[in-house]
This record gives sequence, C-alpha cells and structure tokens, in this order.
Amino acid sequence: GYKAGGLMRVEIGIADKESRTTRLSIVTLGDGGTAVSTDLTSAALGGKCFISCTSPRKNLYLVSYTDGKLYMEEFDNSLKLVTNLSTPLDFKDNLEYISAISCDTNAENTIDFSLYYENKEKRSNNGLYRFYFSSKKVITAPEVPLTKGYIQAREEHTPGSDFSSLKTINQLKPVGILETPDRIIVIKEIQYISTTSNRGQYVDRFTHEGGLVEVYSKDLKLQHDFALGKYVETFIQTGYDIGFHLHDDKLFVVFSEGGGIASYSDFLYIIGLADYSFIRKSLERSAAGNGMFMEAPNVIWNTQKEAPLSLLCVLPSLCIHSCPG
Repeated sequence: GYKAGGLMRVEIGIADKESRTTRLSIVTLGDGGTAVSTDLTSAALGGKCFISCTSPRKNLYLVSYTDGKLYMEEFDNSLKLVTNLSTPLDFKDNLEYISAISCDTNAENTIDFSLYYENKEKRSNNGLYRFYFSSKKVITAPEVPLTKGYIQAREEHTPGSDFSSLKTINQLKPVGILETPDRIIVIKEIQYISTTSNRGQYVDRFTHEGGLVEVYSKDLKLQHDFALGKYVETFIQTGYDIGFHLHDDKLFVVFSEGGGIASYSDFLYIIGLADYSFIRKSLERSAAGNGMFMEAPNVIWNTQKEAPLSLLCVLPSLCIHSCPG
C-alpha cells in the first residue's frame, strides 16, 4: 500500500520470502480517459521494485533492488529508459521494508530516497540517498543503525529531549520527505503490529510509539533532529499517525494520542527551521468529533494567504483546528 501527496510518496513492502518483480506496467489515461497499459523493461525485473515518483517534466523515476545494488532508473514521458544510477546496498530482501521518495523541485533532475530495511545480519537501518541524474552521481547519508546505542547517543547530545520515548527504535520508519531550497526534511515514526488473544479470539493492535524529524543539508549532512514524544494504539490499520506541512519556514506536525478508553486527543508540534525552536501544543476540537480518532495523514491544510493556517480533519463529523504560531 502507499500514501501519496504531491511529488512525495511512501511505499510499504511486507516480509515475503518468494516475492520478486516479474512484470512492470504503467497505466496512463489517454484522450477521452482511455486507459493505456505500457510494460517497462527495468532493472527491477527479477529483483524488488520499491517505489516510484514523477517529476514536473513528467519523467518517471523507479527505485529497485537487484544483485546487491540499489537502482534508480529515469524514464522519459514516453516511458523510454533514459539512464540509471546505482549504489551498493546490504539488504535482506525477504524482510519488511518501507521507503519514501521525493522529487526535489528546487534542484535539476534530483531525487531523494529514504529506506527502512534490515541488512543481511538482520539489523534494522535507516538509509537516505540523493540521486543526481544531471551529474550522474549518488550520495548517501551515514547509515543509522536502529539500536539502543543510537538512542543513548542522541539523549546525551540533546538532554531533556523526547528521545527516551523512542523505545522500540528498531521499528523507526520513514513516513515522508519534504524539500526546501536548502534543506531536506525526513519524517519518521515508530510503528508496529502486535497480536493479542482473548478467549481464543486474535486481535491485531497497531501501535504508533514516537516520531523523529531529521533536517539535512542538500549534501546529506545532518543539521538537526527532533524527537516527537507521542503514543497511540488502535485496533484498525491506519498506515501512520503523523500529518505534516511546511509553512513560512516552519514545520507543523500533527498527530493523535490516546486519552482514555476509545478516546483521543490531538497535538501539534511547531518546529522553526530558522532557529530550530521546538514547541508542542494541544489542539482543542469543537464538539463535532470530540474524542474521536483523527487520521493525521489525511488532514487538509488551509494555506490561503488571507486566512490563518488551519487544518481540517475528516471524521464521522468534521473538525477544524487553527494552527497557532
């Protein structure tokens, strides 16, 4: 499954020992809405197709794993292969992975890609890659091993932060990439599924434990990171529990937390990208939908210049939040 927004997209791959990509087809709409299917010849065939995105020029970028390498291929708007770039990847290809991709519209023919994966030693990692198709090169950020040692190091570096809330760190997964003219912002969340039994009935529990915002320079140097203290459990699969938006050099991050039995509250982080200020606020709902679960990725942000920034969340009833700051 995937969540998509603009030129950013997230893809989830489940653990599957046998899964291999054997055919790739792109369906486009022609004149009059007629669907046209085109098969692609790709490095992904026989390997694992991860994710794709398109650029404003309508070029297609396809990411895959084959023979120990991470590939990104560029296809033009007639779906003919233009070129490909690759970099080595220590990837255990029968385990779960989650990836996010973004077309950087501030740079020429440049794509950013984040990957949660396990290596062949079954250690969970987060990787970040930047593909420059114009200059035909790939750069990578230092690998982040998702271990308790990583959390301890971050706590020592930023005393009083919420890094201690990232307990199940090996489940920290990317949920989005945002671009500014001089920064790459990667947003991640701890998410996992557990199964409980009650009188012979098995129930899946979906946990969203905490989040992380990483701010990188365009050459993939980590400039700052922010831990998001949050926790919510649901009995329905909701993908992830973070919504985010850039507005006037500020990053707004919204999410729900459990406030009791079948009751939820909404919260907002405001991160200043100019000074790295960091505040958390409670969002009060109107009576409509009060206490109900909000699917944070599906909020609608009102960005009209003549009105204050606000967000609309879709529940059985509608609710509207004004965003302070």
